[in-house]
Amino acid sequence: HKLGFAVLHRGRHRHGAEDITAGERMNLVVWSYSPTYRSSTAVERRPDREARRPDVRCVSYTHDRDYAQFKAYPPGKKERF
Repeated sequence: HKLGFAVLHRGRHRHGAEDITAGERMNLVVWSYSPTYRSSTAVERRPDREARRPDVRCVSYTHDRDYAQFKAYPPGKKERF
């Protein structure tokens, strides 16, 4: 992730964000829905979001139960989750 750049992904892609310590963050969330696509065989149907290895840049300690397998917790955060 880089200042001034956007990350686009399918909603099923594991994602998260790290804490910001200064400044501000803007998020633009866009949802789209296609009944034709969702009823097709192209849709991945995985009951466990964490079944696949995530992109390590996008792992979130607030959302990913297996965070510690990929990154060290930020100081003072592990005991919260």
